[in-house]
Amino acid sequence: MYKYFLNFILIIAPVFAKAQVTLSNPYSYYGIGILANSSDPIQRALGNSSFAYTDSTMVNYYNSASHASLAKGFPLFSLSLKGEYANIQEGSITKNSQYVALEHLYIAIPFAKRFGFAFGITPYSRRGYSFQSYTVIDGDSLRFEYEGKGNLTKGFGALSANIIQRKNLGLSVGTNLGYIFGETSNSRTSVFVGDTEGGVSVSSDRIKSFHYDVSASLMYQLNVNHRVQASFYYDPAQKMRAESFDNVYFFQSGTASDLLSSTDSSGNISSAPAMKLGLNYTQKIHRVTNKNKEFDSELNYILEYQQTSLTQFRYNYKSSPAPYTSDFSRASFGIQYSPNIDLYKNLGVTSVWNRLKYRIGAYTSTLPYQANGQTYSEFGTTFGIGIPLVAHFSFSSLNIGFDFGKRSSAETGSLNENFVGFNFGVIISPTQADKWFRRVKLD
Repeated sequence: MYKYFLNFILIIAPVFAKAQVTLSNPYSYYGIGILANSSDPIQRALGNSSFAYTDSTMVNYYNSASHASLAKGFPLFSLSLKGEYANIQEGSITKNSQYVALEHLYIAIPFAKRFGFAFGITPYSRRGYSFQSYTVIDGDSLRFEYEGKGNLTKGFGALSANIIQRKNLGLSVGTNLGYIFGETSNSRTSVFVGDTEGGVSVSSDRIKSFHYDVSASLMYQLNVNHRVQASFYYDPAQKMRAESFDNVYFFQSGTASDLLSSTDSSGNISSAPAMKLGLNYTQKIHRVTNKNKEFDSELNYILEYQQTSLTQFRYNYKSSPAPYTSDFSRASFGIQYSPNIDLYKNLGVTSVWNRLKYRIGAYTSTLPYQANGQTYSEFGTTFGIGIPLVAHFSFSSLNIGFDFGKRSSAETGSLNENFVGFNFGVIISPTQADKWFRRVKLD
């Protein structure tokens, strides 16, 4: 069954990634769109974090250092979908928006004794919005239609190594080496109400450039029941190759027909440096149920802080029409409860509820947008579950994460957004019988 499922993923994912609705959010007007904080359902349920939590049954893109610590002989195939439904209000105007998109496709393979490798695709930035405004000129009403679309995608390969690998101490490092490609655009159509003729201005940015980031993770086993892990991620400011296209068309009967002017330019942009700090505290608990069943349970406490200096983002060859107005930061907190960590040892006497993993969290963010000098902020609460696929004794699982939140500023009448988001993902691993890199002895 797993082989058929993986074949389906590899065939359908590129098609889906090409055809997906990428976003519906007015904030994506700025810069090159909303920079993706790519998270899987596990991290999303833990306070919308992105890299602080790791274990041997998941692929963590931002914490590339974790790939070397996966179970040897058990590669992981991870796929997730992300969606959001939002109610947007500005003054007396309200609008609903929604989207569903492919969030990631990863494959991670541990090898040798101290190394791990991963590759896949993940979003880098997304743009998607549509709105209108009106102005009166000499008694005639002029309508402006604004639309943004497109996305930037990152294909990557990751390498990690365990530098220190002891019973009570571990240090690992890793890096993602990737290639960013794609195009985002902003367009403005102007036409007198009731008329069929007007003008369309389209500005596009196309990026094709290499990109890298680094991470490190330090684990210390305090005693048999307590463990702490500190992680670090850094994405430095980098020069990225870019091209821009500014075109003006004559608009007639709903179609941009004649090209009136065209300006092309190329150069590079300076990406925004990003930093993440994470802490994962693990507590093991031995418990006895009222039916005299003994299990080892586990609690994970997750803390994460991240910052992206978007005010350092620059077009180095042209004047940016809509720069980010402030930096992005986020503080996240999450708790995961695993009732039975020795699942396969106790599978025959374990209830369904003791097989699941339960996750909750909360977060607060400062967004890189302002309204009349007031910076936008975001607050949300999260929850989710992990469902192991235990039929064939593997590390496979289904994971679901939800968050409820609000994006707003202190400016009266400014854009406010209430939203519900979700992540749905599947992790597929070989069964014990299909373990990779086994040494076979012939008698």
